[in-house]
Amino acid sequence: MKLKSDLMKNIFFNNELKMSWVISLGKITGSRFTKMSARRAITVLAVSLIFSNIYAENKASDYVSENTVASVVKLSSFYRVYEVEGLDDDYQYTETNDQPDFKGGKVIQQQPYYRHVGTGVVVTKTGLILSNAHVTSASTTPIIEVKKNPQGNPVYGADGKTVKYVGIPVSPQFMFVEAPEITNLKKNDDSVCLSYLAKILVEDNFYQNQYRDRSILQITDRVNIGPDGEPVIETSKKVMNNFPYVQMENPFSASFLDNKVKAIGFPGVGDPKRSAKTSGELLGYESTESSNILHSSWISGGNSGGGLFYNDKLIGINTWDNQSNPTRPLAVAQPVNWWTYLFIYAKWFYPDITLPEFNHDWALSDPSTDTYRDMAYVKILVSYKANPKEIITKGQMLLFDADWDITQIIEYREYESYFDNCWEIVQALWNNSVKDTAAYYGISEDFAGKLKNITTRQELRAMMNENALKYFDVWQSRKFVYTFYSMENNGKMVLATDKGKKYELCYVDENGDVQDSYTLTCDYRTEQGPYTIWLY
Repeated sequence: MKLKSDLMKNIFFNNELKMSWVISLGKITGSRFTKMSARRAITVLAVSLIFSNIYAENKASDYVSENTVASVVKLSSFYRVYEVEGLDDDYQYTETNDQPDFKGGKVIQQQPYYRHVGTGVVVTKTGLILSNAHVTSASTTPIIEVKKNPQGNPVYGADGKTVKYVGIPVSPQFMFVEAPEITNLKKNDDSVCLSYLAKILVEDNFYQNQYRDRSILQITDRVNIGPDGEPVIETSKKVMNNFPYVQMENPFSASFLDNKVKAIGFPGVGDPKRSAKTSGELLGYESTESSNILHSSWISGGNSGGGLFYNDKLIGINTWDNQSNPTRPLAVAQPVNWWTYLFIYAKWFYPDITLPEFNHDWALSDPSTDTYRDMAYVKILVSYKANPKEIITKGQMLLFDADWDITQIIEYREYESYFDNCWEIVQALWNNSVKDTAAYYGISEDFAGKLKNITTRQELRAMMNENALKYFDVWQSRKFVYTFYSMENNGKMVLATDKGKKYELCYVDENGDVQDSYTLTCDYRTEQGPYTIWLY
């Protein structure tokens, strides 16, 4: 009885507006408002309120709140664009004394340019953003394009050479962020109107050759656009420290019975000031080897780095789409647990940042055989033993399988390079002639002809000599053998290793000389360290 009365008290008696509504109901019906009728009215209202709350909580799984919409931001790179005449057709951008070198070309004019690159998702109230490496790395690449007239034809200068636009990224370690205003969203206005700078904290290196395509940014400053089009930091205002953000959720806990998902991003088509919000179905995972999330929400270019949401929680970052069947689009999102390594890396390098709430165990429910779910992370600091304050910033750390010795690693690397080159030539032959491929790679047409009909990596084995076979089988299996970690300017790094496995770890100096190695045992803790690696 007490539970029931407390329930009534919480639902009804603390709300004077609902009490007056019941009293008015009694007056309207003309009935005597006895204790019994009041009690019945209270019961009816309480039940209706309970069911209305259940209904409100039972929203479709592709429902997203205003806070979630506000957490999805537009990412752009800032360029200074020079219109130059007199450049050679094969001109490549270079600098001399930190200034653009146009090789004798004449600059006609200069103007600012904000290039929309992709999307990001804010995951902490302090402004930490998740995105793709191919989005954040785009801000480091100069743009060289031929100027064209309204008819689409090249514009030529007085010397007969095409006039070119040369765009130079300014502060490539930062990106320009545009975000919706939460108070405007409550008025049904989702246009972006807030502008910030975000520092790129960490991103995947050489992501083109890896499954991962991840990056993390941190909002640092509020900015305005000056009268000359240049960004101006608002030094008089502190950057907001209470950003709308979205919570992350286990990407492998979504129900396939209630499988609606929502993709939000800035695709680069339609209204550039508004995000596109498309619903689709969760279709499963890419393969038994990789747990990329497949879904049917419409996305396109600028959606990269945007969010995939389930039950108003972030479960993935949209990375690319497959439009081979335009009537049934297939979109690919990377599960948020893949950012675990980057979270640890970013916190180790930038201890003042705030990380989002995430659970290491999410990876354990990964349905694929992806070994990423079984990783441990070891934080390393490298310095000299004689002077621990002297940090090592040059060279590399070599991590390799403890069942191998360094001589085998060196020999395997040479064979691995040969195997990789052969496989690259095989793929080139799928779309090119034997003659052209042989000329391009500098090999004989006879050798190219032998590779012409190969369709799988395994078929290369028949062409290998006996000495190469033991290494070929390891290369074909794609099992871990070694990896290099480049030294950072603060001597820090994070090693991603398999749990419960032994490794050899050694320092390779900038001249390629290998120092003594020692055994590193990774236990079943998800995160280890920090360890100091002493060099003599």
